[in-house]
Amino acid sequence: GNDIHVDALVDGSSSAVAGGAVTMTAANDITMTKAIVTDDGAMSLMATAGSIVLPVGTEVVQPGFSATLNATVDQITTPMQAIISTGSGNVSLTSGSNFTLTSPIKTTGSLTITSTNGDVTTAAPIDDQTGVVTISAGDALVVNREIRTANAAITLNAGAGGITINTINDYDYTVTSSVNAGNANLTLNSGGNVAITDTRGVATKQTLTIDARGQLLSGSIGDTNTGTGRPAIVNLNADGGIVSFATGYAGEVYATSSNGSINLNVSGPGKLRVTTGTPGTLDCPAC
Repeated sequence: GNDIHVDALVDGSSSAVAGGAVTMTAANDITMTKAIVTDDGAMSLMATAGSIVLPVGTEVVQPGFSATLNATVDQITTPMQAIISTGSGNVSLTSGSNFTLTSPIKTTGSLTITSTNGDVTTAAPIDDQTGVVTISAGDALVVNREIRTANAAITLNAGAGGITINTINDYDYTVTSSVNAGNANLTLNSGGNVAITDTRGVATKQTLTIDARGQLLSGSIGDTNTGTGRPAIVNLNADGGIVSFATGYAGEVYATSSNGSINLNVSGPGKLRVTTGTPGTLDCPAC
């Protein structure tokens, strides 16, 4: 048939030999109701013209005492269960149409999520044990849950639908950014606009790059660790202009727009360069 249904546990975790890759390719949809587990084996799922459909994960949130805050606050007492677990094996998920990450994927290897022609929405967390994360949407990319890595690069790509990072409540009271690459680069590439509405912003200790063919509508840079962890370099480029963006402290800040104004809030950068207009033309002859 044209579809693949995973309705029983696929468990390679007790294999005598580590490894054992899993590859599934469907002409249309791949629907998972049960987990796939490997013993450090890579996993590749491809729904060529359809979608990869995961079960909707559930988590239990209850009030509990936080010694750090010296207060009772809501906490995740039962986290979502991973639908895919590969140890150190790399994971690649490719959908031809829309894809929503509704259950966690547990790997210390790389995680690559792609929709070739549709939207990608994250509705489950990507935790801070994950390796390099690359998420690419043919149209819009919407981030509703945390994306953290073990100091590995994060790259978010979107088409004309743009990138939206919404307010994220991950019950993490460290006041660090929920989209957080730690000591690695963080890159956002958008064929449309970029909007970062989460007040904790995005974070990296290395280079933050935001490149948009539309506008950078809003956003800020937060901390990778509590009270510390700022970017060494910030590169902002939005063809339609930077409506509002706060870098806070950063080592070097470069902001460019070929066809719009720039509204930037910075705090004592070591180097700052702001360029508007098209370099080498009458609107920016000295660029």
